[in-house]
Amino acid sequence: MVPEHLEEMKGERLERIAKAGQEIQARMQREINHWYRRYEELKLQEAAGKQVRLPAQVAKERYELLVARLEKRKAQLALEAQISAKVPILKGGTLVIPVGLLLAAGGEGEAAGADAAARKRVELLAMNAVFEAEKALGRMPRDVSSQRGLGYDIESMDNQGDLFFIEVKGRADGADSVTLTINEVNTGRNSPHRFRLALVTVTGDQAAAPVYVSGIDWGVPGFGDTQITKNISQLLAAGKEPH
Repeated sequence: MVPEHLEEMKGERLERIAKAGQEIQARMQREINHWYRRYEELKLQEAAGKQVRLPAQVAKERYELLVARLEKRKAQLALEAQISAKVPILKGGTLVIPVGLLLAAGGEGEAAGADAAARKRVELLAMNAVFEAEKALGRMPRDVSSQRGLGYDIESMDNQGDLFFIEVKGRADGADSVTLTINEVNTGRNSPHRFRLALVTVTGDQAAAPVYVSGIDWGVPGFGDTQITKNISQLLAAGKEPH
């Protein structure tokens, strides 16, 4: 795990360090150029016998000081870019037992596996339907469903660079309710103009066109709530075509 984590962290850190180096170089180089030109101007004025308010030597010292500061800052950034992993410290452990194994031990494995496969098929058909709808709108969708805790499945960007957060709920034809996690509800409350709840009805191997629900009162989770259940019919009535 350490090499993979190290590469991930190095990628993020090195990108930030490189950006900081570019900004520091550009800002300080402007100051260096200014005081070097000022030094040359004052030196010529002093050589011509003119009275100057700022001695050329002072301008030169400021120029040299800035050069030294820039080199020092670049050296600091170079040190920050030398990233290595320390020896990991094990803080705890977890025993993970697949639920299918427990169900199989109780004689329920085959039925549970069939139900899980059916749910997976419905979810995949629903995601594909929303991807196609987003592309038809001219947006660029990205699947982020594997990232836990985001509160949405798809992050979609339009031509202006604005992001839309889409939670996809695929349901078999005839389902009467849909469940939202607290993270999904909070995303809808915090980003009401950019959050979309995409409802997709799946019949057999065919997914209907998505219905987008947005801008509604998602409700306030109560004490201890981990999810909120909504009536599909009411959501569909408040929904619109993908937008």
